[in-house]
Amino acid sequence: MAKNENKIYDYFKCEDFVFNGKYARYADAMWTKNFIDKDDKFDRLVDLYAVSAIIGLRTERRREDDIDKTDKRTVQLAQIAHEYDRFKTIMQVILLVDDSRGMSPEEKVRIAFDQNPKTELRYQEDMKLFNDYARGGLEYLYNKLVTRSTSPDDEFVDAKIANIVALFENDMKDEFEEVEQHGLEVGKEIGKADGEK
Repeated sequence: MAKNENKIYDYFKCEDFVFNGKYARYADAMWTKNFIDKDDKFDRLVDLYAVSAIIGLRTERRREDDIDKTDKRTVQLAQIAHEYDRFKTIMQVILLVDDSRGMSPEEKVRIAFDQNPKTELRYQEDMKLFNDYARGGLEYLYNKLVTRSTSPDDEFVDAKIANIVALFENDMKDEFEEVEQHGLEVGKEIGKADGEK
């Protein structure tokens, strides 16, 4: 009998998650094991994992696992299971929004809301997608919250606060400018169409 023949595959119920190599070092810069430090951005590694997946999706950043396995930071399955509803919701959003796999909207909805145990292949592909976004988001957060230096234009002198404010202000500003520009283009097209009547 094969080892995995009777194993049930379900998101966030099967295994720990491990940040390896540079991603472990990125996590260390924003979280301290068994200790809450005033410089920490996150109290728990499980929270950093969840937020990183959302940020990775939002910024469209996916990163493969680091082949350097000497540094490791493990998010324990028990912690993930305790936050199961949050992780399940994030997974559903990722499965619905991600376009990298060329799936139809119907396929995305079917996979995102399927309540049955997954095949090993489906489980591995979907968890890889989630974890790639988590690593991409972690890298983004590290670059924005840790390595970014404050500038004279920053509203706050404290680097931690200035970096968080800059993260939201710059991203939101760019997003609003993009929406505004798109709105102007649509308005011009409507104006042209009205003029042709």
